[in-house]
Amino acid sequence: MGWVEYISPKEKTVHIQFDDGKECDYLFNELEEIVHSYVITIHKSQGSEFDTVIMVIPPGVPKLLTKNLLYTGISRAKKKLILIGYEMTINKMIATERQDKRNTNLKIKLREKIGKK
Repeated sequence: MGWVEYISPKEKTVHIQFDDGKECDYLFNELEEIVHSYVITIHKSQGSEFDTVIMVIPPGVPKLLTKNLLYTGISRAKKKLILIGYEMTINKMIATERQDKRNTNLKIKLREKIGKK
């Protein structure tokens, strides 16, 4: 894996720095040789599915680490899931029964639309 360090429009190259320390310049017409990967949050991924999901669960922020969040992340994977995190943190998420109350105006808006109070 690696990341784009810089793009040189003048030389028509993309400079890539790899995790293992190697660097490489690709000509624009060679870019099809690169397989792209993307990162999004679990919240942004809701409603989508991906062949492979790498889910990283950091230690801490207990309010955010819930069973619902874990389920949402896991259920995004169609074929392969790679779960990275501390077993203790994941077990705490599984044991979480807390359901956060959602404050919406849906009930009020529906009543306004249908003319009831």
